Amino acid sequence: MSKSTIAQSPQISSPYFRMAMIHFAIAIISFYFLVSCGHAQPLSTWCVPAAVHNAVAWQIKNGPVRMAVSHITPGVDHVQAEALIERAWIPLTEIWDDQSMAVVTHKRHFNVMPYRYLTLREFLDEQIK
Repeated sequence: MSKSTIAQSPQISSPYFRMAMIHFAIAIISFYFLVSCGHAQPLSTWCVPAAVHNAVAWQIKNGPVRMAVSHITPGVDHVQAEALIERAWIPLTEIWDDQSMAVVTHKRHFNVMPYRYLTLREFLDEQIK
């Protein structure tokens, strides 16, 4: 198969296929974080994969995003994706819309102002180190 045949293939160029590949990548990253977190006490790590999913999904369809990190309790931070909408950064979250997970604007999860902001790439690079 030539390169142009692959690019024109309806299965590969389908938006559903691209979203499936993005979700697959997020699942792999999530699994990595869950397996590699060797905490002595149980600690929910769902905010990291959820924020990454929300940022990626929003950025693909709507535009700029950033990651907002808030200090919740001693030794515990929380991350939430934010979208740039009409020159204001608005927090995002995910909901089930009876068909799939949908990313929507929302309030801040813990009502705590973030102490740092990163681009999605900076956040991922930091998590992988």
